Amino acid sequence: MKKSALPKLALPLALALSWALFSCSSTASAIATNDRSVPLYGMVYDDDNSPVAGAEVLIDGKAKTKSDVNGRFVLTALKFGQYAVVVKKDYFEPARLDLDYSSATQVLYVKLVSEEELLAAADKDIAAREWAKADDHVARALALKRDDPAALFLSAVIACRRGDSPDAAGAAAGTVGAAAGAGVSAGTGAAAGAAAGAGTGTAVGAAAARTILEKLLAADYREPAVYLFLTDILQYKYADAAGAAERLKEYLELRYDPDAEARLQALLGK
Repeated sequence: MKKSALPKLALPLALALSWALFSCSSTASAIATNDRSVPLYGMVYDDDNSPVAGAEVLIDGKAKTKSDVNGRFVLTALKFGQYAVVVKKDYFEPARLDLDYSSATQVLYVKLVSEEELLAAADKDIAAREWAKADDHVARALALKRDDPAALFLSAVIACRRGDSPDAAGAAAGTVGAAAGAGVSAGTGAAAGAAAGAGTGTAVGAAAARTILEKLLAADYREPAVYLFLTDILQYKYADAAGAAERLKEYLELRYDPDAEARLQALLGK
């Protein structure tokens, strides 16, 4: 027998049903009066509808509880009324909402957006050449995790690629997509293909990107994608074959890549 898969869009309904065992005693008497105190049940989830554990729930500025491993929380003995609710967790944007608590059947659903989700959104923005949106998503990610290498790498891509043709921007997304997930680690094929020509952005943008990438290396963040991107900028934007060759050598110390080996030989004139 096939198992039925519950669509992600049905999550709030599924969560409401999951609370039935906990809240059935409260639902029997759900008429609101201002002096009643009953538990309020809630759920914290991310943009993928996955539960967020350990999120802190504040009511009128006071910490009350945290979400459990399933993203659920209970505010016990909460009187009916209006409240300012804040839900927060490190590396997630805090959620702020006004709660009008008037029924014991209420369930509070709270969505948090993570830094990782912001970087994934920036990746899509770059592919679509929506530069303002990409800038916004990266800025929000850096506000959550200052000097995050993946976010800084994306900012370098945006600076260099702004103004790209559709083909160049689409290729750049391959590098960005690989880099945004786990510490600017781009697949060889995606990075090499995306970086060819370093896009058609401005010289000012290329200079800004170069500065960002060199700062990443100075901070000892030595990922292959950083070296390869610098190689592209030096070769195609600055016509600096010697500098590009040096960066490509450093890239090859970290990753075996026959195509890059051939490219290096061409840069060295061999």
